[in-house]
Amino acid sequence: TSAGNLSNFRFFTNDFETDTSGIDVVATYLPQAWSGTQFNLIYNHTETEVADFNPDTLDGTRIRELQEGLPENRWNISGSHEADKWRFLTRLSYYDGWFDSEDGITYGGEYLVDMEFSYSWTDKFSAVVGGQNIFDTLPEENPGARDGVGNLYSQFTPFGFNGGFFYARLKYDF
Repeated sequence: TSAGNLSNFRFFTNDFETDTSGIDVVATYLPQAWSGTQFNLIYNHTETEVADFNPDTLDGTRIRELQEGLPENRWNISGSHEADKWRFLTRLSYYDGWFDSEDGITYGGEYLVDMEFSYSWTDKFSAVVGGQNIFDTLPEENPGARDGVGNLYSQFTPFGFNGGFFYARLKYDF
């Protein structure tokens, strides 16, 4: 094709500088008194600051997206136990607040709970039943949804806006 068929194009530039710092912590505890039990803690704290930028290409909203668009703090704690043919897992997760530039709102943090149970008839055949976000936690509602495009929840929520997800599966290892 020729340049005459070109209707639009885009290009990308590195026209700003950020400083990002944080910490990740992962800890596992295996209690001696409870054989087959494991506890896990995962924690993340990340801060991003726009250190330098060109005001002709980066506005205040985009700076705020870069600095506040993701939760600064996220963590989960889980416990699992295996005994005989049974396995149990429970996890509590937390997502700190975040900024949505399309809604112009800073949303608050949320807690989610996941659970899973499995039973193994043999070394090769098992059944699993579980759920993610079992209490059907939804993000805060966008108060301007009815006046705008109808997005009841922020599309940028770090944990989704579909609520709980439940599943069952049979597993056979060949």
